[in-house]
Amino acid sequence: MVRPGGWLIPALAALLVMTTTAQGCSRQGEPPGHAAGSGDDAFRRLASEILEFTYKRDPSNATYLGIHKYDNIIRDYSATGVKSDVEAIKSFQGRLNDVDTGALSLDAQLDLEQTKQALEGMRLHDEVIRPWAKGSRHLQQRYHERRLRHHFPHLRPA
Repeated sequence: MVRPGGWLIPALAALLVMTTTAQGCSRQGEPPGHAAGSGDDAFRRLASEILEFTYKRDPSNATYLGIHKYDNIIRDYSATGVKSDVEAIKSFQGRLNDVDTGALSLDAQLDLEQTKQALEGMRLHDEVIRPWAKGSRHLQQRYHERRLRHHFPHLRPA
């Protein structure tokens, strides 16, 4: 058993002094910045704008998600429409790259990274994979393959 007047109290005091000194020293030389979380509102507004873009870009998916604001339109797969989507995606990517991650809470930082990755996937879909350019027969075949895999997961192509 340790006596109150023994080595425990001085050791705890020394530990307390070392941690507060280390915390204070680690902040020296850092430029004064924004508090974590102070940029969350601006990021959330940008994220909302990106979500609205994705709903309008793919109204069928919006309907699937329960958003019926765009039920009266269909996705524009024309070359002009796809080019417009890619330009909007690149613009959003630039705006996301300008977000100060130090001013975001940890949750918002994770949302930022996920949003960046989702936009990159959309851009690659439209610029590289380009399923809309392969013709309607290709799209029908892919649709039916997905349905079959969903309903019959135990069946695999030979």
